[in-house]
Amino acid sequence: MNKNTKNTNDKNDANQTFCPVCQKPVNDDATICGTCGFSLLGATQSFNPISMDTKLNDCSVETGKTKPALVIVNEQYKNETFLLNEQKAYTIGRDPNCDIFLSDRTVSRHHATIYISKAGAQIKDEDSMNGTWLNSHLIDTSALNPKDLIAIGTFTMQYRYVD
Repeated sequence: MNKNTKNTNDKNDANQTFCPVCQKPVNDDATICGTCGFSLLGATQSFNPISMDTKLNDCSVETGKTKPALVIVNEQYKNETFLLNEQKAYTIGRDPNCDIFLSDRTVSRHHATIYISKAGAQIKDEDSMNGTWLNSHLIDTSALNPKDLIAIGTFTMQYRYVD
């Protein structure tokens, strides 16, 4: 199970199991947290990513925009935008504490990190199960350029500039 165990000074709470998201106690045989609904069972599911070549023409990028962002381009969450306007590292994953939370079992809890700096943007795979794909190529670390397509699990996102 993917649950945290905390040892406390209270003998009744010793080895109590807690939800990794809301930190509330859960029963050892629980499959979901009764407080926040987080799934306590299951590992990242594997899948084979589709080719992104056919999607390149469907993704428009307007010129004159100044803020870097990731924009989801596949249907279910199409046009959901994650602004990357600060110079910092942005975590991407299935863990609700990630900066970019992607709720799907094909996404690892800590799947990838995007680094934004004055020099540009870079993406790094964090040893995820299904890998991080950039323009249909499996990558470990790579620079990001406008119009690049990133596949993380079943999510396809485009790196672009927005207002």
